[in-house]
Amino acid sequence: MRDEDTTVEEWRPVAGHELKYMVSNLGRFWSIERCDTVGRLMPGRILKGRVVPAGYTVYTLTAIHGHRAVLESFVGPCPPGMFGCHNDGDPSNNRLENLRWDTPKANSQDMVKHGHSTRGVKNNTTKLSESEVLEIRARADAGERHRDIAECFGVGRTTVTSIACRRNWGWLD
Repeated sequence: MRDEDTTVEEWRPVAGHELKYMVSNLGRFWSIERCDTVGRLMPGRILKGRVVPAGYTVYTLTAIHGHRAVLESFVGPCPPGMFGCHNDGDPSNNRLENLRWDTPKANSQDMVKHGHSTRGVKNNTTKLSESEVLEIRARADAGERHRDIAECFGVGRTTVTSIACRRNWGWLD
């Protein structure tokens, strides 16, 4: 739960949906009062997003991610090659002060920092444990052939070479 906040809520049009939706610096979405396709008045209302498995809140205005709409409305369009990043690592916290445009590398570093990375044993496709990786490195450093090590662990020779050269599992020493 977030601390009580005294920030004044500011509303701006959602880029690409200016006549239908507004977004606030607190990450809330408002559907603007308008007529539907048969002429009935649809009152304005706060929208409830749905949280997708990755933890992001998505709104059905065309499946827009909340953090992108806040950034685009308050900071400007996403610069080429940049990502919308959450400073605190909480993908459901779409408050403007928690968001920034940044590089894919910085976004990956944030994921590691906040424990959201799926590298190593957190990756459900990994075949090796951390202790096996350390053993592979020790055996390779001792001069054992990569092909022989690979056969022992049931992985490819290139995997062993990548581990021995620290291209894979490089954070583990």
